[in-house]
Amino acid sequence: MSERERKEKAESECRLGAKFEKSGKIDEAIEAYLRAVAEYPAHKKANYRLAELYEEKGELIKSSHHMDMAMHGGPANIPKYPKKAPVKKAVEPVPDKRKIPTIEPKITYSRKIDPQNEERLNTREDKKVRGLLPLTGDNFFGGFESLKEIQRKAVPLILQGRNVLAISSTASGKTEAVFAPLAERLIQEGWLGLSIIYISPTRALISDIRQRLETVLSPLGIRVAQRDGDIKDFDESNPQEVLVTTPESLDSMICWKKHQLNSVKVVVIDEVHMLDGSYRGDQLQILLRRLRREVGIKFNVCAMSATIGKPERTAARFMPSPNIVESKGGRGIEYHITPTLEDSLIWARQNNCSKILVFCNSPKDAETIASNTLKYYFPADSVRVHHGKLEKEMRKETEAFLREAKTAVCACTSTLEVGVDIGDVDLVILYSIPKSVASLAQRIGRSNRRGSYISVAAVGKGGLADYYRNVLDTILFGKFEPADETFDPSVIIQQILSCLASGSRGFGFFSDIFKDICSTEDLKSIVTHLMDKKYILEENGMLSEGPATKGLGPKIYSNIAGYEQNLVIEASTGMPIGHVELPVDNIFILSGQAWSVKKKEENKIIVEKVDRRADVAKFSTYEQNGAFHNMLPDQLKSRKLITEVK
Repeated sequence: MSERERKEKAESECRLGAKFEKSGKIDEAIEAYLRAVAEYPAHKKANYRLAELYEEKGELIKSSHHMDMAMHGGPANIPKYPKKAPVKKAVEPVPDKRKIPTIEPKITYSRKIDPQNEERLNTREDKKVRGLLPLTGDNFFGGFESLKEIQRKAVPLILQGRNVLAISSTASGKTEAVFAPLAERLIQEGWLGLSIIYISPTRALISDIRQRLETVLSPLGIRVAQRDGDIKDFDESNPQEVLVTTPESLDSMICWKKHQLNSVKVVVIDEVHMLDGSYRGDQLQILLRRLRREVGIKFNVCAMSATIGKPERTAARFMPSPNIVESKGGRGIEYHITPTLEDSLIWARQNNCSKILVFCNSPKDAETIASNTLKYYFPADSVRVHHGKLEKEMRKETEAFLREAKTAVCACTSTLEVGVDIGDVDLVILYSIPKSVASLAQRIGRSNRRGSYISVAAVGKGGLADYYRNVLDTILFGKFEPADETFDPSVIIQQILSCLASGSRGFGFFSDIFKDICSTEDLKSIVTHLMDKKYILEENGMLSEGPATKGLGPKIYSNIAGYEQNLVIEASTGMPIGHVELPVDNIFILSGQAWSVKKKEENKIIVEKVDRRADVAKFSTYEQNGAFHNMLPDQLKSRKLITEVK
């Protein structure tokens, strides 16, 4: 092969490495750059990128080697005289005898936000509430000296079988407040079969939520299943007690798996403010009605929400006779944004942080940084790993070590977000950007749970640093405006077709299902329109599925419009950036830059680069109309229905 051909092949590998790097696949990028260097050792760009990437990973000898190759045109030209080691190389990785690095870490931004309403201890009430949970209390709260206010308020009501909307700030213990009493009831009352349905607000969070629940419920003998568009491991012959699912998957089950739902005792709605006011929330309202009237079961509803205005309005849409419990308390936050993981670790050492969680998004990342970077700054015997691919006994061993050790640094994934007793944690480091604001909130919530301040270090440059700054500035105390008292009429189309998929119905059935939501006149116009378009048929006063509906297939259970067709466009330039699936947070990362959503157009999201003036981080779908909107009669396409919920 000629030198020109080798250069061309190396250039091709270098471009591939850049693509991997841009999409966050750092290990694949390094492999591509190494192939480029192997093909043509003097390739300057590949060597420069390897030098920078190895430096970020803490492999400083490799970094120095490739920097030399980049500067001198390959290994053969590197001067043979001895070089002085960079300052960072001066820290000798001697276990148990390391000195705190003397170099100052680079801190892009720091801020400390005081608690707005600091929670007060109530030892007497804590003892009373713990006494109500003899079987599950230790699993959920054994690692904490005191309970949170939301837990003291919610636990007794849920044990009494009340419908509850639990409202409190981010990372304040809502999940434990709801699931500790539900698990207690499940065991004490001997619930059999599928007993608890957990509704996740987004498909992207399903797997994480399932793992978090499994971690704390499995030791109690309570099994958790998942059912969504990607995974369906619900065992119909021996149903798990808890099912994590989406509104769309629940819709399908009501149609075809009614017998599996006969034993349901409770429906839990996570982060209900993410659903309320959207067509997915409107769909869930109807599904809860169908569970009661079509499946014929009685059940409680427990919903969780961040701070929200007019909670009575939200609660009334999802449950009868709601009990609203709200906690005004919450911790403050002290955070630092650093350009590299090394900077965060140096800061942690210099500030005497002895127990640290480093959150990653994949087991591979966790294993890599644990075996390299963490052991460079901390004694090897203090470093641990925790992720879902480890055997259960290995995870338990790590958890016990974290509880008992004075010095412990753990590279982990979402398996340590909630529910696992690991004692108090001095610092949470966000090495990888969490999948959503919800996941970020869970991760930082593990820090300093017995103290007044959450302590966080986030690793990121450029737009990612801006993202962390905006989200961390507002995540604890953001307040969400209540949804308007409207109902998306496209949901009526979708629900009529969903109901008819499993059998004929009379018009009176739909009048009952949509009572106080849709007038008889509007409902008749929708049914007549669907009959004209052959989506439904009428015979002897009964409505049934028409030939046009059969072509829709499983799409009838979902009203989500165009997951793959949302083009992101920069407002100032009109340039396309890429595609994202909905729903997304109003601040999200794409192409290495943080973007803030300005508006949603048909199949397009208009954004601007995040800066210090970005809006408060919150949960939103940014979808104006459901997938069935175009099937509405013309007179209903331009308006929402006004509900009578007060």
